[in-house]
Amino acid sequence: MKKLINKALVAGVVVLGFVNAAVCAEAGMEKMDTPEFREFYVASKFSLPVTKKVYLADISVSFSDKWEKAYLAETGRHYQETIKDLYAETLKSELSDAMTEKGWTLVSEKSQDTIVLRAKLIDLYIYSPNKIALDTHIVKSAGAAGIELIYETPTGTPFMKMVDHRRTRDSVGSPLIANRVNNLRYFKMLMDSWSESAAMYLSEIMITVESQSKS
Repeated sequence: MKKLINKALVAGVVVLGFVNAAVCAEAGMEKMDTPEFREFYVASKFSLPVTKKVYLADISVSFSDKWEKAYLAETGRHYQETIKDLYAETLKSELSDAMTEKGWTLVSEKSQDTIVLRAKLIDLYIYSPNKIALDTHIVKSAGAAGIELIYETPTGTPFMKMVDHRRTRDSVGSPLIANRVNNLRYFKMLMDSWSESAAMYLSEIMITVESQSKS
């Protein structure tokens, strides 16, 4: 990330230069290549507070259309809503931990000195969900999912966006028995990877902001 940021500072506004940049029509951001996400966008100019506070908005979780067609009738609404709530809380916990480890303070309300992070877990596809009929299945991996992460300035303007779709890691050492506990464990690893990358990118940008505030 450091190699991709050109630390040019202009009177209270952070100006970033990018490698392999392309204009992103959405929110006036620019697209750049990064190994951690399939899509990565950053605004060319924006202002941020130096307080290192983050407000994590409510997280939404949605199953993929293909999963719903395959398993909607077999799993039941209670299972689906339970999984959505569980995975939303897990992603919130992983993001919170990653931010805290990078020195950010998580706050419960938005304010004029707070960056906002909006996260969505999308296209969730659990390869072998707990069906109403309690079958036991051995699978190579738990499933796949996508994520959308958007950072906003205190005024609500998006300045960084990350999108990715990935499969959970394959089972190592022993067969993976598909159940609610094991499925969550492997999806949690995926969420942890995304969360660490999201916190790292925000922290790298913050280095520029802090440098500017001292100049």
